[in-house]
Amino acid sequence: MCEQTGDELRGIARRIAQAGGRMYRVGGGVRDAYLGLPAKDEDFCIVGFDDELISRVLPEAFAVGKSFPVYRLRSGGRVYELALARRERKAGSGHRGFAVEFGQEVTLTEDLVRRDLTVNAMAIDVLTDEHYDPYGGLDDLKRRVLRAVSDAFAEDPLRVYRTARFAAQLSFSVEPRTSAMMQRLTGELETLSVERVFDEFRKALRTAQPLRFFQALRDASALFPHFGAFGEEETFQRLKNLLAADATATKALQEPLSDEAIFAMVLLSLARDEDAHAFCQRMRVPELWKTAATLLRQPLFEENLSLHQRAERVVQRIRKLERCGLTIREYAHIRAVAEGIAQGWTAYAWLLDVAEGLRAIRGEDVMRENPALSGPALGRAIEQRRVAYAMNVMGIRYGRDGSVDVL
Repeated sequence: MCEQTGDELRGIARRIAQAGGRMYRVGGGVRDAYLGLPAKDEDFCIVGFDDELISRVLPEAFAVGKSFPVYRLRSGGRVYELALARRERKAGSGHRGFAVEFGQEVTLTEDLVRRDLTVNAMAIDVLTDEHYDPYGGLDDLKRRVLRAVSDAFAEDPLRVYRTARFAAQLSFSVEPRTSAMMQRLTGELETLSVERVFDEFRKALRTAQPLRFFQALRDASALFPHFGAFGEEETFQRLKNLLAADATATKALQEPLSDEAIFAMVLLSLARDEDAHAFCQRMRVPELWKTAATLLRQPLFEENLSLHQRAERVVQRIRKLERCGLTIREYAHIRAVAEGIAQGWTAYAWLLDVAEGLRAIRGEDVMRENPALSGPALGRAIEQRRVAYAMNVMGIRYGRDGSVDVL
């Protein structure tokens, strides 16, 4: 059930009702309320109104967007987005190939039928708290299934990725007929902007079960064109194993991974560096994400290096990690997952000790001890001290001859 509607929101709904309209809470806010999840975004639909009535009844509201009227209204310290009820019909290809109609005669049922999934096609009257569920969304919530509202689902290719993302976000399955509609849309996926696709992908990575995103696309034969790199059976199994190991190890980590860290882990499932690079290029991945993925694909150091050489590599790696935004703990966690180390990130706890010690080595301290140093000579002295510190910590861990006990 939804939380009690605020006084400010009821006041807006009352003004609309007095002019002959009705205001409804719709979309994900209704779905999440039924699931007992905290509200993130709230969407509202106004029935029985047109843009002229909005201007007269809510003169403080201002229109945003181009494809259909959405109005923003500030009240009581919050900003509400109000959309007029609308009809849509396919008029071209791609995500934007629709003609939109709106006006006083458009009903709530007509508005809801154009939505993607039944779990997103429910509404609650803001004034009366009366619930509307014309397409069985509540039953689908109980069954934990994603089902298209109507055949109109197959007119918008973005819904392929939205549905896969909801599968990950809600831990729901996609019912077979809807999966078949997703498959029929694969020919239009190239019409989507990479930015829109990446946005859905990024949201899926933030969920508790990102594997469901890939699984839903795989079941619908919709990994191509954007996620074809994960289509090989061996790659998919590696991805499955990595994410399963991550879910177990994260409990011991006791902190959520950043978006770039999760992305880097997903890319570890790609065996070839060229595949990882091509995926980043195609998806226009942010540079910091690409750097994080590259660093995590590389082992910390090679087995045949001396202790001094290993210490040099560790100092360089820590510096690069800090520049790309990854924490040392995230790096330790993902490397442990990738290498199948039973101790998890604690096997790399010494790396955190090195990083903390390096931060305490400051140029002014080195200059105070040797005032004659400056320029490149000072830089070399600072680096030598950092490597020496790393060697000391690693020597305790590995032995002074550089032989490795663990890793």
